[in-house]
Amino acid sequence: MNDGYVRQFYEQVVRYVRHVPMLVPGELVVVAVSGGIDSAVLLYTLSALRQRLSIQLHCAHLNHQFRGAEAERDAEFVRNFSAQLGLPCSIETRNVPEFVRQHKLSPQDAARQLRYEFLTALADRLGASKIATAHTADDQAETVLMGLIRGVGLHGLGGIQPIMNGTIIRPFLHITRQDIATFAGVAGVEFVEDSSNASRKYLRNAVRLDLLPLLKEQFNPAIVTRLGMYARRFREDAECVEQIARERYPLICTNLPQVVKINLDFFTKECITIQRALLYQGFEALTGNRHCLESGHARTVIALYTTKSPGKQASLPHGVRAYRDSAWGYMTTEREVAREPNFSEACLAAPGTTRLGQFRIMIEAADSGYDYVRDFTAKAQRHREKHRGKDSVPLRLCGKESDTMWEQDLDAGQVQFPIRIRFRHPGDVFQPFGMSGKKRVKKFFIDRKIPKNKRESIPIFEDAAGIVWIAGYSIDERVKITAQTTRVLRCCVEIAGEPISTSR
Repeated sequence: MNDGYVRQFYEQVVRYVRHVPMLVPGELVVVAVSGGIDSAVLLYTLSALRQRLSIQLHCAHLNHQFRGAEAERDAEFVRNFSAQLGLPCSIETRNVPEFVRQHKLSPQDAARQLRYEFLTALADRLGASKIATAHTADDQAETVLMGLIRGVGLHGLGGIQPIMNGTIIRPFLHITRQDIATFAGVAGVEFVEDSSNASRKYLRNAVRLDLLPLLKEQFNPAIVTRLGMYARRFREDAECVEQIARERYPLICTNLPQVVKINLDFFTKECITIQRALLYQGFEALTGNRHCLESGHARTVIALYTTKSPGKQASLPHGVRAYRDSAWGYMTTEREVAREPNFSEACLAAPGTTRLGQFRIMIEAADSGYDYVRDFTAKAQRHREKHRGKDSVPLRLCGKESDTMWEQDLDAGQVQFPIRIRFRHPGDVFQPFGMSGKKRVKKFFIDRKIPKNKRESIPIFEDAAGIVWIAGYSIDERVKITAQTTRVLRCCVEIAGEPISTSR
């Protein structure tokens, strides 16, 4: 009877491994072994099946330095267990508690990150193409329940994938923990107990020890299987949504260093499911991790991007901030999208070219000519009529402008040299083009709905008499082109790095 159960267990594993499929004959597989019952049975089973599957095995164990002598005991057990099976073994140690303090992560997240870094590095060093972990059907059920509790998105509810990144495989994902315990008893597989598994301060342990048994006893004895089925459905649905979002992403989102820029005109036209998927993809592009972005975070960002709320921000995991202006949404890992750090203010060559950090400023002077003044004044009149009473609407004076370059023509005769470039100072005032009176720059930015985190990074040009141009937004009425203009000063700002977006 015992032999029959063992053979049945092996057949179940072989069918699953081949159905997915997970392994190719001839592959070297690194098997992650903690010493607990699940990983001990995994190593034992794969060792028994290695000839049938035509694979080679290498045991791997990481001491996380959480449990002192008990952790040393686990490492020694794994070393002896792999030797009994005739398998090579690599054991290493990482100071996870120190990593937690340095990076402000939870113990579980820190241990997981360092464990997979260890396994991946070992596989690369050995030339192994697969890494096997001992996740079970119960782990899958726990993950789905934890996702529901935490409020993760569709992708997160898909739970643990049978194969991740084409490398990490889970041969036991279809097998319950009870079946593994029965096999260990029948086959005589030894293992060690991790005392931390009894602690309910960790959510997974509380779900494992309290919630899942309650659901089995009071509601559905087959809840583990049922949740596994739901995980597969969620995963299939998520893959469909992901495929659609991947096709939309390059049309809507632009990945820049430390920034994902989102075209809100296109974004708002998508259904909310695709909007969520786009945000998850953007978040992953920034952080390399998507699973800590929960559905509540996504809802907050979608609300921010689909309502008229320039200037507001949302804080997301991994230090990511989301904000918007009138045309674009942004997700960034930068602490502040703030002023150019290489200077606070500087005198400009006029005429000439000045390079300051990310800015390249070119100033040239030229005779205006009758046709230029006539065309410009006609354009100014049309602008006033179209935007009567809207003093915050700037006039495009040159027609040559983009996210990375601003141009502006001034009346050279009204400029009191020298010209300096700087950023906003408290109490700044100027007379926006077309207005009859002065206006505080702070109020001008508020009226233009410029996000607070951008206001300190907008270049301001001033002469001896005051502000002449807020780059990309408005000139001062004093330096506008008129019928009396005889000489034009053309200012051009090129931005070599991430553009400072303007709200128009």
